[in-house]
Amino acid sequence: MALTITVIDDDIEIRTLARMLLEKKGHTVEGFASLNEASLHLASEKVDLLILDLNLGRRDGLEVLQYLNRIRLVSPVLLISSCDARTAQSVIRVGQASGLNMIGFLPKPLKLPDLTTLVAQLDRVSNPVSHDALNLALENEHFFLMYQPKIDLVSCRPVSVEALLRWKDPELGVIPPDKFIRFAETHGHIAPITWWVMDVALAQLARWQATGIRVSMAINMSAVLFSRTDVCDITTRLLDEHGIEPSQLTLELTETAEVGNLMLGLETMTRLRIMGVDLSLDDFGTGHASFNQLYQIPFSELKVDRLFVSKIEQDHNACAIVRNIISLGQSLGMRVVAEGIETERQQQMLVEMGCEQGQGYVIGKPMTATDFESWFARHASLPTPLRQIKRHA
Repeated sequence: MALTITVIDDDIEIRTLARMLLEKKGHTVEGFASLNEASLHLASEKVDLLILDLNLGRRDGLEVLQYLNRIRLVSPVLLISSCDARTAQSVIRVGQASGLNMIGFLPKPLKLPDLTTLVAQLDRVSNPVSHDALNLALENEHFFLMYQPKIDLVSCRPVSVEALLRWKDPELGVIPPDKFIRFAETHGHIAPITWWVMDVALAQLARWQATGIRVSMAINMSAVLFSRTDVCDITTRLLDEHGIEPSQLTLELTETAEVGNLMLGLETMTRLRIMGVDLSLDDFGTGHASFNQLYQIPFSELKVDRLFVSKIEQDHNACAIVRNIISLGQSLGMRVVAEGIETERQQQMLVEMGCEQGQGYVIGKPMTATDFESWFARHASLPTPLRQIKRHA
C-alpha cells in the first residue's frame, strides 16, 4: 500500500536520499527543510508517516514535538538523528507522554533496509482510521470490550474491572486504541464511541450483578468530552437504563490529557462527583500538569503509572516515586491504585507501602466477559498470605 510520507530535515542530502529510497517503493514523499515550511502541510494535508530530524537549526526535537502535540497530529512519527540511541529514546518517551504516536528511531546515515522494514511494518496497519472506518466500526459492531480486574491488594478480593476498548477490523485484525483514539478525539468521533463503551460496559455490569458478581466498573473518558454540557445527562440516563448506582462507575481521565475548557470541564466533573460517580486520574506521574489537575479537579482515585510500578523491585528511584505518590494520594483522601503489577514481589512491596488496590498481568490480563466470570469464581474466595502483611502507616 502506497503511503504519503513527510520528511522534515534541514539537510538536503537526507531529504533527497529519503525521497529516492521511499519513492522506489511506490510511496509519495514531501520534503521540508524546517518546521515553518512544513507547518501548513502538516495542518492541512493527509500524512501517513512523518520522518523528523531531531535537530532543525534553532529548533530542537522537543520544540517540534510540542508543536505537533498542539496541532494534535495523529500520524506516526519516526525520529532520525545522529545522536545516541539513549537520547533518542528519551525524546520518544516525551512524545509518547504527550499523546503522539512515536514509532521509533533510525540513526543517520539512513539505510534502505531499515527504512523498508519500517515502512513494511507500517503498511500492515496504515490508515485503519478514517471517518468512514470509524462509522462503519460502530454500525457493524466491530468494536468490543475486554475487561481487566482490579483487586484489593491485601485481601486479593476482586473489587472492580476496567473496560478496555478494542477494534477488530475484518481485514486488518485487532487495532489497539492508540491507533485510533487520538483521531477519534480530534475528528468528532470520541463521543459516540465513549457512549457505546459506557452502554455496553454498564449492561455487562448489570448482568454480572444479577449473578452475584459484585464489582464496580471503570471506563476511560477522554478529556475532550468534559467540555461538553451533556456528559452528566447521558451518564445519568445510561446508569438508570441499566439499574447501576453511580458509585459503581469510575471514569478515568488520563493525566497526559488536556481539558479544552478547564472551567466548563471542572463544572462537569464536579457534577459527576455530586452524582456519586468516581473520578480517577490515570497514568499519574507521566504527565505535565499533575498538581494543577489534582488541585482543581475533585478526583477520588489516583492511579500510579505502570512505568514506575514495573521498576520498584530493582530501581530505588522508582520505588521512592511510587511511595511518595501513594502518600500524596492518601493525604488528599484519594483511593490509590497501582497499574501494571507484574510480579508477586511488586504486589507485596505495594502493600507494604500502603497502596490499597492494584491491577496488572500478575493479577489478571485483559479478558473477555466470560473469561472474567471464570477468573472471578477462582479468585473471589481464595485465601492469600498477603492478608497477613501489615500496611505501613
